[in-house]
Amino acid sequence: MRLALTVVALVALVGALGWSTTGVHHTLTRSMSERGAAWWGAWAVEPVISAVLLVVVGARAFLATRGRVLRHLHLTAVEYGALLVTLTLNVWPYLPWVSVPWARFDAMQLLAHAIGPLVAVGAVAVLPVIWSAFADLDHGLPVGPTAAPTGTEYRETSPRRGLHSAGLPTTGWPYW
Repeated sequence: MRLALTVVALVALVGALGWSTTGVHHTLTRSMSERGAAWWGAWAVEPVISAVLLVVVGARAFLATRGRVLRHLHLTAVEYGALLVTLTLNVWPYLPWVSVPWARFDAMQLLAHAIGPLVAVGAVAVLPVIWSAFADLDHGLPVGPTAAPTGTEYRETSPRRGLHSAGLPTTGWPYW
């Protein structure tokens, strides 16, 4: 289950950062000539920010699986600073005081361009917490009266016990 949840979170994170990359590129290249060196370089801004962010998230999540919560002021500053820069670069052209004239302001455009960074924040925030919770689970076998019956004990407590005593077959279809 941990693997499935991690894959879903990472797919959401990669998708969100891909969406965010196009938004950052749009913001940075609004006044550039198309296909120039700076225009091409603008495609790298979001992935570079995301790489630093993923290092912090990955370290926190991995250490959480080992029972160690990684807290440090510098890591928090880098993490939230990167997310704030990404959010700002995505929504800047759609803010009401940037949209000229004001009549062109579209709240749905603002929301649409905030989705990538907000989903990234969600994945970043929940993944270490979820991994830590899985690490805290007791993976030992139950002992005492809560232990699952085995062997002949299982046969005696089976819901099909009546089938044994009635002489009916207890193997094969549909009795698997």
